[in-house]
Amino acid sequence: SCLDLWVDGWKIQTSSVSEPAPSPTSPPTSAPSSKIRRKCKAGKFHDVSEVDVSNTEEVFLSSLELPTDLGNLFGCKFFFTEDLGGGSHEFALKSNDGAVLKQGGDVIVDNDGLHSCRVRSATKRVSGDDFVLIYFQHDGSSCLNLKIDGVKLYKEGSESVSPLPEPIPEPE
Repeated sequence: SCLDLWVDGWKIQTSSVSEPAPSPTSPPTSAPSSKIRRKCKAGKFHDVSEVDVSNTEEVFLSSLELPTDLGNLFGCKFFFTEDLGGGSHEFALKSNDGAVLKQGGDVIVDNDGLHSCRVRSATKRVSGDDFVLIYFQHDGSSCLNLKIDGVKLYKEGSESVSPLPEPIPEPE
């Protein structure tokens, strides 16, 4: 049997257990465990190779969350394990600015560079190694999410762009 871990309606983990898995429409029966590790650092980055988070505090999360205390110039590395089974899998990585998904040192999806919110995807065979998602924000609005096989496994809560300003009424 297996157990699917659900957070805010999104399946984020499957693991072996002795009881049956809940149906996809079942809400979580208990609080999710922290399965994502994140390390971030303030700084002005232009590509993911510049993101060095050594000597920074590691935070344990249950979903893909960007820091709220570093302003608009920062870089992060997220570490997580996802048991996908055999075969090829479709990965879609949405980010503003750069992000790269790696596994065992191999690049799975490359969405690096300075750009607005965009998606890059790839179909790859993966191993059982941990995933590393490297991300940087270079001013402006931010977005970050990851889909595997069409399921948004990890989502960042503040993907929305700033609303347009209210129109100024014309004088009468």
